[in-house]
Amino acid sequence: MDDPANRHARTDGRTYGRTIVVFDPYPISGLGVAANAALALPELSTAAPAGTVDAVFELIGATGPAMVIAHAEAPEAMRLATRLGERHPEVPLLVLLSGAAGADTLRALRAAGVRGLLPSDVTAAELRVAMARTCFRRGHHYPGSPEELTAAGPGRRPLSAREHTVLVLVAEGMTNDAIARQLYLSTDTVRCHVRSVLSKLAAHNRTHAVALGYRLGLLPCEPEPATVSTAATVADTAEDVPLHA
Repeated sequence: MDDPANRHARTDGRTYGRTIVVFDPYPISGLGVAANAALALPELSTAAPAGTVDAVFELIGATGPAMVIAHAEAPEAMRLATRLGERHPEVPLLVLLSGAAGADTLRALRAAGVRGLLPSDVTAAELRVAMARTCFRRGHHYPGSPEELTAAGPGRRPLSAREHTVLVLVAEGMTNDAIARQLYLSTDTVRCHVRSVLSKLAAHNRTHAVALGYRLGLLPCEPEPATVSTAATVADTAEDVPLHA
């Protein structure tokens, strides 16, 4: 059974366990997801993948997990999300969506309580960003979602999943060099992504892009204005990246 002493505090004051529960109907790919999750957040342990929804709930009862990661097609993900919301709404669910899904299905998954939606081919670095945001900070992570695409508004274009990840890291005050190390990219590639984010959001600089990201719902859990100003302005100063940089 879950040991209350083997738990940590989230930023919202709640506690979480040290274990990640992985759901994948296919054992081989489930092992791959578990391995990637372990690489993404090595401070947590990963249980053996569960191949059925019932097995997921057995593991939840035994481990009191930090989060559940589901690698599944939309119907299985919806079934898990619905039951998880009914029985363990405190456990965040991150879905690595396998196969195609329409806009209505994605909205339904979000409405069912899925805290993060990603394509199944994400990198370990992108998975780490999503896991940290959905688990530790109790936020949401929906890069490339239909809502994000429509939220861009007149004169703005939707961000790609990689551009969204870069925006998240910019909002955390990271410089281009730091983002490059985090995502295993060159600094020049990151600089191109930042330029693209600024252009697509019609932002004047990084600080403006972060403010627009919160305003448009691209970044969850908007912090106090001083936090946005301090983190992004520091990065602006360090990088000196106006729209055309």
